[in-house]
Amino acid sequence: MIRDARTVSKHGFTLIELLVVMSIVALLIAILLPALGKARQAARTSMCLSNLRQCTVGAITYATDFNEHQILYRTKGGNIKLWAYFLAYGYSVTDTPSGTRYITPDVRVCPESEYYATDSNSTSSAGFNISYAAYLSNSYDKQYGYGTYFQGFTLNPGIPTAGNKLVIGVNVHNEMREPSREILFGDSLSKHPSTPNGGGHMIGNFKRNGASNWGGRLRAQHQANCNVIFADGHAFSALPGYLRTDTNVKPQYIYDYKGELYQYDSAGNGTLVP
Repeated sequence: MIRDARTVSKHGFTLIELLVVMSIVALLIAILLPALGKARQAARTSMCLSNLRQCTVGAITYATDFNEHQILYRTKGGNIKLWAYFLAYGYSVTDTPSGTRYITPDVRVCPESEYYATDSNSTSSAGFNISYAAYLSNSYDKQYGYGTYFQGFTLNPGIPTAGNKLVIGVNVHNEMREPSREILFGDSLSKHPSTPNGGGHMIGNFKRNGASNWGGRLRAQHQANCNVIFADGHAFSALPGYLRTDTNVKPQYIYDYKGELYQYDSAGNGTLVP
């Protein structure tokens, strides 16, 4: 007897078949998620390195326009402004808008930062100090050819008060004897609660052997690596031990990606700071 195909009953998946499909899907997700996470981290690392290159091009262009001098740091009456204030927002050291922006504000911060969305769109003058850290040296570091000077000016002669003092930290590009070994900018972190935008954000400078403004230091923000760019324009992700032993800057204190502070010795070995 030949049955009409239209009379054949239709049925769906059995419970066992559904469970098998769900198990396969769950297994595929478990396999793919770590790979997707690594791909996302790699993309952010590449974007960060691109940002650093743009910041460096802006810094070099700024220095070309101002007789090889880049302003890293400025205080006036206790008010502090760091490098991004001048490069990303077009201000002069006396707070006069010049109208020239050497970089777009969003490239001054790392996309791996947990505060990237907030910091990259900051519109407050205090938030302008949130950025990659620039190396802020002192007289000791001149032996490495970094060429940083601090110059003090009296804004109103005859009125000897701190509020009338203008102090400028200048990075002189053409005095760098080894630009391929001089860190210019890098991933950063400050955990100081008075940091613009609050503790835990990036901050715009760091020093060799201690904290700079608002406790700023470099940070290995890309898992174990810290993204940095050197004065000659080459950028890469480096282990903190390498930064300590194979650069002229030789930073001693670096935060890891969890925000824990490590001190590195001259051999590049790190010890957690309690």
